[in-house]
Amino acid sequence: MKADTLQEGFLSHLRNERGLAASTVATYGHHLKAYLNTLKERGIVPAAATSKVVTAYLAGLHRRGLRSPSIFCAAIAVRAFYHFLMAQGDTSSDPTADLRLPKLTMRVSEPLSIEEVRRLLVSPSGRSFTGIRDRAILELLYCGLRISEALGLEAAHVHFDEGYVKVLGKGSKERLVPIGKMAAESLRWYINIRNRRFAAPSAALFLSRSGSRLSKNGFWRRFKLHATRAGITRSVHPHLLRHSYAVHLLAGHADLRSLQLLLGHSSLQTTQKYLNLDFNALKETCRRAHPRF
Repeated sequence: MKADTLQEGFLSHLRNERGLAASTVATYGHHLKAYLNTLKERGIVPAAATSKVVTAYLAGLHRRGLRSPSIFCAAIAVRAFYHFLMAQGDTSSDPTADLRLPKLTMRVSEPLSIEEVRRLLVSPSGRSFTGIRDRAILELLYCGLRISEALGLEAAHVHFDEGYVKVLGKGSKERLVPIGKMAAESLRWYINIRNRRFAAPSAALFLSRSGSRLSKNGFWRRFKLHATRAGITRSVHPHLLRHSYAVHLLAGHADLRSLQLLLGHSSLQTTQKYLNLDFNALKETCRRAHPRF
């Protein structure tokens, strides 16, 4: 079977059977395509690749200067691909069976201060459709949503009376995320102008000026603009608002288990690593909770 056919079958499996988000499937596809192109250049079909071939490919990524998260993702994609081929009976051996995943060096971004968040949230113009829309998105990101979750919302997912939005997270897992008064107010304002601007708006909550669902790339540019207007000079990205939300909740004595549920993490360990607790925060926890401190 041709490599292209195997790749498409694998990606279809990720979408339809494993229920992975479109962005995740795209990432797998990107790394897998690069791997298969390398095999093709060497005259190797996927089923004939050995563990040495896979290891040499990953080593080549390192020599080319790729960062550890990218190499780690490439290894995960290739390994998942061969697991799929084994399950389908398209190969008799798995060259990744004894693969040791590259060490993943994670850099946790410094969270925004509460004052920086305040300036960022009020930076969009309150007089334009895009400004009112962007303010609502920023408010949701500071409620703990991933950017893909916020832009994937539909109008029917907003429940003002109960004070939450229904989010479709990683692995197509649903969760209910509470929204505060300011976020709800921004959403009401946006939905009102959205419904007046478009006679028959699509089901998507956040729309571009043409009426289609707003893309991640489209909002990324807007986010950079708002950060600049807010006087934030360091490199920032939309996920930083979610990270700052988590850190600020922890500073306000939220417990990790509740935070795990709010963020949609599958394990508490992920939440612990994500927060990057500083030593002073740990000391304060001990002071409040330990009878001898």
